[in-house]
Amino acid sequence: MNVDEAICKRKATRAMLSTPISAVTIKELIELAGRTPSWGNSQPWDVSVVTGDKLATLKMRWRKEFSQGIPPARPDIAAPGHKDWDKVPRCSENIIRWKKHRLEEMDISSEQHDKYSMDLMLDFYHAPVCIYLGLHQSHGAYSFYDIGAFSQTLMLAAAERGIQSIPAFSLVYFGDILHEELNIAEDISLFMGICLGYADDSHIMNQPNSERIPSEQFMHCYR
Repeated sequence: MNVDEAICKRKATRAMLSTPISAVTIKELIELAGRTPSWGNSQPWDVSVVTGDKLATLKMRWRKEFSQGIPPARPDIAAPGHKDWDKVPRCSENIIRWKKHRLEEMDISSEQHDKYSMDLMLDFYHAPVCIYLGLHQSHGAYSFYDIGAFSQTLMLAAAERGIQSIPAFSLVYFGDILHEELNIAEDISLFMGICLGYADDSHIMNQPNSERIPSEQFMHCYR
């Protein structure tokens, strides 16, 4: 698989098989992602790999938190709200169009979709591996760019090996639990969790392929 194929075949895979990924493969992926360019070669990323019993513990604690309904989020870094997206209509429209497309492709109601999403989210998408990406709290916006590039490199390297991925805010919903369970220093802010695994192609949540707007809607050319 070449880079173009990996980019096009990678998708947010919401249901994975429990098939394990070897420690050797995980290390290869992290080392490849470590080749990502960064400001002054600062390499600011802090990476935590969670598998096995520890991953099962996180799933259990997530379910406990959600047992009485949807609790307030406690992430290290606040998520954007609907009003934030509304400031850029193109982005807000893309989000609405994405959800509509999924419902049409799956031929289910919004309520059914949300039920599937919640069940999978609380089980970390059935993935055998979850990778957490963090930065020291002193780092600024350019390091945010660096860690985003790191995550894309990681997911593309995984795609080349037939391993799918999903980066999700739900995985960092309870920052305090993650710091406690993973013994992550308080001066490290967890940005994102990325689940890795082999796709369950039979699951309805993996059926749709998200659409993308044409480049003419966001590209500006000057001559």
